[in-house]
Amino acid sequence: MSDELERELGEEFYGAVTMSERGQVVIPAQARKKLGIEPGDKLLVHAAGSGHALVLIPAKRLITMMRKLEELTAESDLEQEEGPGKGVVSEDRLAHQGAS
Repeated sequence: MSDELERELGEEFYGAVTMSERGQVVIPAQARKKLGIEPGDKLLVHAAGSGHALVLIPAKRLITMMRKLEELTAESDLEQEEGPGKGVVSEDRLAHQGAS
């Protein structure tokens, strides 16, 4: 792959991989390190872009996101019980929760 194409794809591009005859690929070390993927971790495989791309999602990250969503939902439910307009979760709050 050309250096120019790699620059165009940006910092989230970790290189090209080749699939083996058994359907195996090696996730580049830099990507594993940045995403905290370790041997034995489960990865969810998702087709994106109308089936034109594969996305690997570490299962532990999805679980963490779902727990945070449950917490936000529970907080929102509590706030709605306190009175009208108080159960609205702002985009800033969602962004803050997602960043932690």
